[in-house]
Amino acid sequence: MKKHVVPVALLASISAPAFAQTVMDSQSYRMMAAQSDAFEIASSQLALQRSRNPTVRRFAQEMIQAHAQTSQALNGGRPVYTASGEFIAGSLGGTLAGAGIGALIGGPVGAAVGAGVGAAAGTTAGAAAEVQSTGSITPVRIGVPLSPEKTAMLNQLASTSGAQFDRLYGQYQRMGHQEALALHANYAQAGGDPSLRQFAASVVPHIEQHMADTRRLPGGSVSRRR
Repeated sequence: MKKHVVPVALLASISAPAFAQTVMDSQSYRMMAAQSDAFEIASSQLALQRSRNPTVRRFAQEMIQAHAQTSQALNGGRPVYTASGEFIAGSLGGTLAGAGIGALIGGPVGAAVGAGVGAAAGTTAGAAAEVQSTGSITPVRIGVPLSPEKTAMLNQLASTSGAQFDRLYGQYQRMGHQEALALHANYAQAGGDPSLRQFAASVVPHIEQHMADTRRLPGGSVSRRR
């Protein structure tokens, strides 16, 4: 079996997010937090579709539930995802819509890795882009536009299966939660909106617990070489 190699540039872009260097406004924080949730939910949906590892599947279900709750809180209490992680069309409004979330998603989700991934664009505000992987029962719906790096990570996950998928999922979960921790901790300390600072501070211990839990996953305890 061919060994899966993660591009060095991708690892560098994820491990050193720009928001760690600047004071963030509330709209940017909401958007990046929603994007973080969307990646965790979409990657965990893939895990439920493609993994047979009980530990991976249990963790994935926990991540879908936890990050759906965070997105709901960011959206003024209105649910954004169902219990299974499906994006609820038209759910994004008010707070998140004002932050630019739920805008038109033009073009495909991203370049596919291999022939195993297809993508369809949303056509209305709040619509979801889709990532369909070979062997998947249902498409993965992404409620918010993701960065090229996160899109590439989803496409790489969708192109793998078995033990290779489990290792890559564990690695990406650890990386994603490291980035999320920096995002929420930075805003809790220096954000401009007092209520959002309180929210960010309340999220931090949960993200820390998620990071600790990733060590149970295949690939979750592997650190990037410097």
